[in-house]
Amino acid sequence: MSFISPNFQNSLSQQFSAGVEFALPSNSTLRVSYTGSRTSDVGVTRQIDTVSQAQFLGLNTQLTRTTANIFGPLPGTACLSTLRITVQPSLLPYPQYCGIAEDGIPLGRLWYHSLQAIYQKHLSHSVAALAGLTWGKSMGATGYSSDSYPSSLQSVLQSTDQTLRLNAIVAYQLPGKRKFSPLLAGWTISAIASLQTGADRSAGERMVDRCRSHEVRRTLPRYQGAEVVQHLHHHGQWCAAELHYPS
Repeated sequence: MSFISPNFQNSLSQQFSAGVEFALPSNSTLRVSYTGSRTSDVGVTRQIDTVSQAQFLGLNTQLTRTTANIFGPLPGTACLSTLRITVQPSLLPYPQYCGIAEDGIPLGRLWYHSLQAIYQKHLSHSVAALAGLTWGKSMGATGYSSDSYPSSLQSVLQSTDQTLRLNAIVAYQLPGKRKFSPLLAGWTISAIASLQTGADRSAGERMVDRCRSHEVRRTLPRYQGAEVVQHLHHHGQWCAAELHYPS
């Protein structure tokens, strides 16, 4: 079950830039600028029918252990319709709803920073070339570090982030009416080429790497012969548990 937050509001986006332009020899120009943006009040979704953080960290793998269904079974429910259920649904404040999500909470944030350089050169009276390089980073805090217990928003690299992007354009303007018919005169023919860095890994995979590189860690009770380890993220939240099986 889900509902729209009573505090819902439209997000606010702010864009800003500053730059300098230089006139270079050989009829060319170079512009270097900084461009950024910030978006606040982005709607996020929060699970409010969850176990407490103490229950999640204390019980850990015991939450997935099956036990007798003390509520039923209750036909028509997704999580209580069988004779046996996992421990976690039985600890929820409102287990009959199988989860309650509050949508559109205006707590999310997005931000973008980039350095841009544009070089333009007129090769002739009717031919111009342009090359633009963008070095940027797109970040956001629109999701919680865990949906299993109350947690804080996580700042992560956005999946749409492209660190480097290079554009090259060559434009040719057709001559006037004396050489072409009125239908063709004044038109511009352009060729565009773009190169950009690829998203080699997802934001989630990068977050796992940051978790593993952190020095603070703890060991939880063993699970099926494996050592259960959690690392502390720099935001103060415990990362997802890892299972280390003996070699």
